[in-house]
Amino acid sequence: MMNSPYKILYEKLDECPVRGKVYHFYQLVYIISGNGRQLVNDYQVPYKSGDMLVLMPLDVITFDIQQTTEFLFIRFSKHSLEQDALAMDNSLKLELLLSKVQSNRGCILRGGNDQTAVKYLTEGIVRESVNGSLYSKRLIEQYVNALILIVARNLAQAPLPEEISENSDSKIVNILQYIQNHICEPEKLKQEQIGAVFGLSTTYVSRYFKKHTAQTLQDYIAQYRLNLIENKLLYTNMRIGEIAFELGFTDESHLNHLFRKYRNLTPSEFRKKKSAAMGQKLSL
Repeated sequence: MMNSPYKILYEKLDECPVRGKVYHFYQLVYIISGNGRQLVNDYQVPYKSGDMLVLMPLDVITFDIQQTTEFLFIRFSKHSLEQDALAMDNSLKLELLLSKVQSNRGCILRGGNDQTAVKYLTEGIVRESVNGSLYSKRLIEQYVNALILIVARNLAQAPLPEEISENSDSKIVNILQYIQNHICEPEKLKQEQIGAVFGLSTTYVSRYFKKHTAQTLQDYIAQYRLNLIENKLLYTNMRIGEIAFELGFTDESHLNHLFRKYRNLTPSEFRKKKSAAMGQKLSL
């Protein structure tokens, strides 16, 4: 598509044409038909018809195709996510949600109405891409925008398996989502504030959280912030001070202190080390 923030690619394949391919953009991959395995970095999960996969920049990707598969690839840059067509409220910042992709490899759809909606949207994208008629380009952009919002919603609703069990009550799920939604607002993450929002005493909040997650409240918040910092260090050119400001740190030194405490190196050292490793990956 010309002059579009998205690149749409339909392929019907019996085998993966390039194994271990590395891309520099985000991808939504919809499985129209067929099945096989998706190999991304160190992850290996099955795929089937109706699955929606999310791939990150610099992922190493191979599809082990077991049955002839129709793929719909939708590729876009971070810049395209920031355009006004995708303006999101503060509770649905896509860059926060993308940090969950690493722990949600495989289909990110949770079933129900979203799976049906994605099927119709992808059919519309393929149809308009083939027809190329009046307003097709604009319609495709609208369909893709809707797909990205559905992906964001499913990532937001997806609890990490290691954090909560099947028997966890709904309150702990809501607390986790509250923390994720307000991760850039430290004042809202204080123990007394979380207790007030969820009807728990200040002294009981930490015990309740650890009982259901086997992790302290402060460690969970710190690790979630660290994952966001790492994503920004890997996938953006933001300066450390800019990342600190965006994620609600009092200053750059506070971010550096937290990062060194949990990662045993500074953010700058982490970025340099990972950049070197990615450079080696790309040269293979």
